[in-house]
Amino acid sequence: MPLYDFRCSQCNAEFEQWVRSFDAAGVACPSCQGTQVERLFSPPGMIRVGTQKGPADERRAKDEEVRYYEKRKDYLRAAQAAEKAGQLDWQVKDLYQKAGKNPYGI
Repeated sequence: MPLYDFRCSQCNAEFEQWVRSFDAAGVACPSCQGTQVERLFSPPGMIRVGTQKGPADERRAKDEEVRYYEKRKDYLRAAQAAEKAGQLDWQVKDLYQKAGKNPYGI
């Protein structure tokens, strides 16, 4: 059963109701119990593209964090963020070397 939006002609209340057909017969207003209701136009429910966060957005945010710390010249935090972001080994190693740390403990 689809969910439709209705407006009561007596009290002007708007409400939603599950109905079996497109027809508004048998639908009563929940606030005044009036049966003079009209079905309102409502767009179908959709998910808009780009409104949900996905793996690409997370990766972009992690890369942004790396760039942020690099700009501040906090290379140790940049290297740690690069590891979490899954950047290439040579990029992480380069950041650790700039921080004066040996990434492999050798």
